[in-house]
Amino acid sequence: VWLQSGSTLAYDSSFGAESRNVKLRGEGFFDIAKDPERPFTVEVEGLRIRVHGTKFNVNTSLEERTVAVSLVEGSVALDSGNGETRRLHPGEIARYNTATQELDIRHGNVEQELLAAGKLVFERQSLGEICRYLSRWYDIRIDISPALAHNYAYTFTITDEPLEAILRIMSRINPIVYTFSDNRSVYISEKNKTANLPNTNQTPNAYDRTEQNRTPVSYTHLTL
Repeated sequence: VWLQSGSTLAYDSSFGAESRNVKLRGEGFFDIAKDPERPFTVEVEGLRIRVHGTKFNVNTSLEERTVAVSLVEGSVALDSGNGETRRLHPGEIARYNTATQELDIRHGNVEQELLAAGKLVFERQSLGEICRYLSRWYDIRIDISPALAHNYAYTFTITDEPLEAILRIMSRINPIVYTFSDNRSVYISEKNKTANLPNTNQTPNAYDRTEQNRTPVSYTHLTL
C-alpha cells in the first residue's frame, strides 16, 4: 500500500486473522494479493471496496464529495450501502458521490489517477487539466489564465521531477510564464500578460471552458 501525503490507513488488532479490513482517509494505491480465506476490504467515506487480488487507486475529495476508484488490473466489487453492488473492470474509474450515494463507472485514463503509486502520466492532456493533477501531486495551488487552459496540451510522465523544472520546459516551448508566491501557490499566464496577477478578491478560474476566442490546441511531447 502506498499513501499520498496527508493520507491515513487504519486497521484493528484482528487484521489478517480471518479478514483484512482497512479504513482509508485521503488517497492510496493498493497492490493486493488474492486470498479467498482472508478477503481484503477498504472502507472510505461510506463506500466498501471488496478486493479480489488487484491493483487499484482510491482518492477522496472532501470538497467535491466524491471517492474515485481506478482499477489497473484484477477486479473489485463496490458496495455503496444502498443495496447495490457493482463490479469494476481494468481500465475503469468509478466515482462515488458521498452525498447521494450514486455510483458512476466509466472507462478512463487510469494511469493518470495513480498519484499515490509514485508516477503521473499525461497523454495529450490540456494545460488546464494537467494543472489540476500537478496541484495534487505537489500539494500547491496552481492558478492559470483562462486563455491558456485549453490552448496547449502535453504528453509526459513525471516521477520525482521538481514542479519548477516542468514549468520551465513548458515555458521554453510555448509562450507562457509562471510566478511562484510565498503562500505555496503559482500563477501561469501568457507571456507579456502578467500584469493581471490574481489578488485576494479575484482568482482566475483555472478550468474555465469558455469557447469564445479559443485558438487551436498545440500538442507537445515533453522529455523530462
